[in-house]
Amino acid sequence: MSVAPEFLQQLEASHIEEGIAVWMLGGPSVVIQTPQTLVYLDLFTGPSPESELTKGTVDIVDPQAIRRIDAIFCTHHDPDHCHRESLAPLLANTEALLVGPRSCMKLFREWGFVMARTVEMQAHEALQLKDLRIWAMPCNDYFDEAAVSYVFQSGGVTLFDGGDTLYYSGYIELGRRFSIDVALLNFARNPPGQIYYMNHAHVARTAQELGARVLIPKHYDLWEEFRDDPAPLVEMLEPAGISVEILGQGERFAISRQS
Repeated sequence: MSVAPEFLQQLEASHIEEGIAVWMLGGPSVVIQTPQTLVYLDLFTGPSPESELTKGTVDIVDPQAIRRIDAIFCTHHDPDHCHRESLAPLLANTEALLVGPRSCMKLFREWGFVMARTVEMQAHEALQLKDLRIWAMPCNDYFDEAAVSYVFQSGGVTLFDGGDTLYYSGYIELGRRFSIDVALLNFARNPPGQIYYMNHAHVARTAQELGARVLIPKHYDLWEEFRDDPAPLVEMLEPAGISVEILGQGERFAISRQS
């Protein structure tokens, strides 16, 4: 159950005149809003699926209560990005599409989801939802070779979300192809001897190579064992002229072509 039903009411009653707004739900989960469209990305609610991981965020939306949604996007098959209990109510209670790479499609079939409500996206494929154009792009994910990142574009504003990508030199070319206004990039403290997430230096380098104007860091708060501090990114990216927006749960960042 949502611990903040008033937030979902605020979200579903909100409208923007132009551009794109990002609502931070915590961990990997965000809502992307345009004047006509509202989509969720990597929605994860409920307890930790692993006994050795302690969830560091609270749930500020209840999937059972969501009514205003056009689509839910998953970047890859990890349970904190493609979560059965978070997705099933959206199929039951809304007309939302479920969008993801082939690894997520496999899970959807195993879970008995109505496949007519799903859309598979492979790297370099595009989808149009009302006033929102979405491209699936390559992703350097540690666990899922089919994982994708996404580019969202509306009203002259372009937003990139890398999912759980590690540093990937291909984002230099992506930055040349798209004029990235906002980059949402994961990072966290890695367990000893493992590299699951980008660190501060990797995030800063990726934001610069994408040519982003604004960086919104995320995922650093999801697991207590891997929690990290995004604040150093502000100073690291200041010389490059990249603004860092550190959003708390329930906070919104909006950007338009004139911003």
